[in-house]
Amino acid sequence: MNDNIESGGQDSQEEMEELLCQYLDEELDDEKVAYVRDRLASSPEWQEALEEMQTTVHAIRALPHEATPEHELWPDIAKRGAIGGGAWAGKSRKRSWWPLSVPQLIAAGLAACLIPLASLRLASALRDDSVPVVVREAPRAPRAPVVVDVGRIAEQARRAAEQAVRSVERARERAERARDRAGRTRDRNRDRSSTLRAMIVLLKDEDGRVRTQAARTLGEFESAQAVEALGQALTRDRVVSVRRAAAWALGEIESGRAIQALTTAITRDSDTEVRKQSAWAMGEIESSRGVEGLGIALVRDAQPDVRTMAAWAMGEIESAAAVPALAKALVDDRSPTVRRMAAWAMGEIESGNAIGIEALATALRRDSDRETREKAAWAMGEIESPKAVDALIERLTREQNPEVRKMCAWALGQIEDARALDGLSEAIQREQNADVRRMMLWAIGEIGN
Repeated sequence: MNDNIESGGQDSQEEMEELLCQYLDEELDDEKVAYVRDRLASSPEWQEALEEMQTTVHAIRALPHEATPEHELWPDIAKRGAIGGGAWAGKSRKRSWWPLSVPQLIAAGLAACLIPLASLRLASALRDDSVPVVVREAPRAPRAPVVVDVGRIAEQARRAAEQAVRSVERARERAERARDRAGRTRDRNRDRSSTLRAMIVLLKDEDGRVRTQAARTLGEFESAQAVEALGQALTRDRVVSVRRAAAWALGEIESGRAIQALTTAITRDSDTEVRKQSAWAMGEIESSRGVEGLGIALVRDAQPDVRTMAAWAMGEIESAAAVPALAKALVDDRSPTVRRMAAWAMGEIESGNAIGIEALATALRRDSDRETREKAAWAMGEIESPKAVDALIERLTREQNPEVRKMCAWALGQIEDARALDGLSEAIQREQNADVRRMMLWAIGEIGN
């Protein structure tokens, strides 16, 4: 059937009926629905078959319910003839030569005597005006008997049964397809497990290039089964490329079981790239158990790239335990890149820790790097601590860079502390930059609300 859809070939009668049944049951996907509609638009045979199915469904739904006979018809029908065969079952009963019984003959004789007497009485009454004549309404005719077209009902029942059989067959086919898919999935998982075991074995290959590629492949698989083997490769392998690949793979797998090996690597490995890759992996895993090792690297590592990655990882983990180390790096680190990342990480953590707020205020007032001051103001707005209001108001009047002043105004609008209204109102009178004035107006509106 799928081949016919793809190639535009002719469908058999059975395939056409199956597609139309599924179309009426709304069981087709978008591609098959489009195919059926195209056939209906171009083929009178398809149109006629669809109309016949719809007529059958409507007829079954419209079968009478209120006028059902008081007793079941089938037993009487079965007594008189075989359903579907058309021939009467058994021989007809032998009739008597005299059509009436004795009681019936007596009743008929009495009626014959009384009818003439009643006729004479009626004629006399009509001639005598003193005798009232009462005319009664004729009784209403009885209801017409309910006519049940047994053959039509049987045909509709047959079609409904065939439709039910087709539905059951389709359900069985769907179940078989699901079972096949489950079997294929089990086979793939079995093959995947076999491949993983082979890659783990290759992590101990005598060739370093093979071990490096095995670590990368395990990272692509992202299976926690490989964490232990990759951790051993990260901390014990003598080839730098293997350790780098192992650290990357552990970050891809994102299992908290790798934190111990990554902590060892970030604090002890002699290769800068291995330490940097280990910090990145900790940020991907986002486990608070990695904060301690990252803090050590942030404060002690000699390479700015490693310290910057450690600050980024702390921001990804978003643990308040990282604030003291980040605050120290923000104030004391010689690299502006590290200080910017430390300010960003504190904004991501959003902790109102007094140590962090004080460090951000110090950076906002004293840092020589414009981007660091701007990041510090942004972090204060993210934290939304009233403790930052005084430092932000101060920078509105003393900051030379308009981008930093604009960020200070935004942060005050985020904090929404009424103490900032006076400072904003005074600063807006002296502000020359239109963008900064608009941001100050926005902040005043936020605080007023």
